[in-house]
Amino acid sequence: MTRRGAVQPDGVATLVAQLRSGERSAVEVVAEHLDRIRAGDPALGAFVLVDEARALQDAQRLTAAVRRGRPPGPLHGVPFAVKDMIDVAGWPTRAHSRCLGDRAAATDAAVVARLRRAGAIPLGKLALQELGIGADEDATPWPPAQNPWAAGRTAGGSSSGAGAAVAAGLVPLAIGTDTGGSVRLPAALCGVVGLKPTYGRIALGGVLPLAPSLDHVGWLTRSARDAALVLDAVDATANPAPAGETGVAGLSVGVVRHFFERDVVAGAETRAAIDAAVGVLAALGAEVGDVELEPAGAYRACGATLLEFEAHAVHRDRLTRAGATARALLERGARIDARSYAAALRRRGRLRAQVEALFRTRRIDVLATGVTPEPAWRIGDAAAARRAGDGAQRMAFNLLGLPALALPVGFSADGLPLAMQLAARPGREALLLQVATAFQQETPWHRATPPAGACA
Repeated sequence: MTRRGAVQPDGVATLVAQLRSGERSAVEVVAEHLDRIRAGDPALGAFVLVDEARALQDAQRLTAAVRRGRPPGPLHGVPFAVKDMIDVAGWPTRAHSRCLGDRAAATDAAVVARLRRAGAIPLGKLALQELGIGADEDATPWPPAQNPWAAGRTAGGSSSGAGAAVAAGLVPLAIGTDTGGSVRLPAALCGVVGLKPTYGRIALGGVLPLAPSLDHVGWLTRSARDAALVLDAVDATANPAPAGETGVAGLSVGVVRHFFERDVVAGAETRAAIDAAVGVLAALGAEVGDVELEPAGAYRACGATLLEFEAHAVHRDRLTRAGATARALLERGARIDARSYAAALRRRGRLRAQVEALFRTRRIDVLATGVTPEPAWRIGDAAAARRAGDGAQRMAFNLLGLPALALPVGFSADGLPLAMQLAARPGREALLLQVATAFQQETPWHRATPPAGACA
């Protein structure tokens, strides 16, 4: 499904195949994506920094090295961009805020270094909501990123530029951070795939912290297959999850229905799209049934205590210079005492034990639920932002440290993307991506592109 008038962007897998075969060179691919950014980003606002000269130099060096006989890496020549909370040597990390200044990072973040070793080429830094906790409406040095499906609508947060850039085809890969859903929400609202791996699987070195016990590095791509290729390139564990399995026949999918029908009441279009997506998995041979967790609000409340306490500890010296939304959250964190924080840590342990028992006793392979109760709302619609920004559906998986993935499952009557969330046991990213890939082989949603000129 490709929207009329739109050019189908290349995904990571397509580019890897073309670059490996010699059909295209790294210089050609980088130059093409720089052209797309130059043409499309002024209306979109996904980027806060683009370094064209450096990107082309990196592509030329990489091409020359391969010609001299150096084996190409697994992501040879693939362009990417990073959320501006992640260090890239020589570029400032400003987190969409006036608080951090313009000092350039001395070294690459661990995830960026791994991508470079794999042959990927950074093009620039991406917009976000301030410090990872702000809002589109806040007065920051840069305007908010626009949703490429409709001007004036949010791209989600806090990795807003990442969702917008991948959906609009400006880059095939964007690296973000996810403390309470900040990769999965923009992926859902922009109609792409967003993966948050298991807590600790991707090193956080060189990433501006927000709440260290909840922070994850994740990424956004056009497909689950693309996300799997990135995981293979950046995985930091000694025993990567096995790959090669396909299909969902015989797998057990537990639908956490109360997360999107009772605890958080999603709109009718979202509920119907999730039900249809679960039906696709059942038709492919999965065993599907409803499961009950603690109410979503229990995860949100526990996670909010940890996030606010830890964020204040990290950013308290920046409180007075932060924008309104970030400052309000930091002020709430200042009012949380150590006893309440310790109680939340104990509560998280009990919630984890309950979910581990569910996976074990019910023999669940994958959980399926909602990501956000409604599609992209208009920037400035405070009520809609509160409903979706509550984050209860997403925070559960940060709190538990489970790998979780958002993927497109349809469109609203207004032509805005709708999404579903999948989660699995720790370390089971390969299984998660296997299920998502099987779904995408049967559905067209991830191949859709925003209408040309939607943000003009």
